[in-house]
Amino acid sequence: MTRFKRLSAALGFLTALVVAPTAGHAVLFEYDYRGPDFQTAVPPYTTSDFVGVWFSIELPLNTNLPFEDYARFVQAFTFSDGVQTITQDDATDDLLFQFQTDGQGDITSWLVRATIGERTISTFFEFNNLMDNAQIDAATTAFVNLPGSNQADNWTQGAKVPEPAALGLFLVALLTLGALSRGPRKHRSLAS
Repeated sequence: MTRFKRLSAALGFLTALVVAPTAGHAVLFEYDYRGPDFQTAVPPYTTSDFVGVWFSIELPLNTNLPFEDYARFVQAFTFSDGVQTITQDDATDDLLFQFQTDGQGDITSWLVRATIGERTISTFFEFNNLMDNAQIDAATTAFVNLPGSNQADNWTQGAKVPEPAALGLFLVALLTLGALSRGPRKHRSLAS
């Protein structure tokens, strides 16, 4: 195979990987929540700490979802409160991702919680009442309670993020292209 044919084949392969959809490799949608600072905090918590939640899901939340648990659709998550972090790699005893959305698919009510033993991080918002809670044990807690608040805009939807496997496939194709473009090397014999 000539160098031109090898290069053309490699470019065709690379183009097919970039243009064709990658079956089995989902594009994930990200959601972020940043709660207000805690009103009450027992050390090591401070009133500068807050509940933060990030999660990724294969499809964006639909419009007009009823208030139900959608944890089965969550691919990855991180809960943080300024002192502790709980992720999908931790063995969670209690995990809730309950949402309700409006006609645009924006989150309007929620109960999101992750628990490991006594450790809990949660946020709840319904009927203009917000309550965020963090707990290491029964005596070490922090919370904020804002009745009559309008905190529904605390959730943001991030950009679509390709799964790492799709990026890895792209890098393999790029390396293959580089190797094929170099072609076979001529070996010199020691006798010449």
